[in-house]
Amino acid sequence: MKNLEYLLNGWSRGVFAIEKMNYLQQEILQTPSETNKPCEALAEAYQMLTDEQKIAFILAGGVPSLFRYQQYSIRQMRTGSDTETGQLPVLC
Repeated sequence: MKNLEYLLNGWSRGVFAIEKMNYLQQEILQTPSETNKPCEALAEAYQMLTDEQKIAFILAGGVPSLFRYQQYSIRQMRTGSDTETGQLPVLC
């Protein structure tokens, strides 16, 4: 049971880190005084994370998982919610 709890805590930290990176990157891109290049915004956002969040982000799949998360979010905005299918996003 402790292993399952450990895995769930690790998974939730990874999801949180991916979401936080997405949020920070978008905030940087929307701030006029900051960069408008996604790669530079990503690097800046990564520097804003704590060491624990950086590790969780890397363990959750890092940039490829963030990219999939962003693509999923874009598709959801275009097509609407997936509540009919009950599908959840896959981060890694």
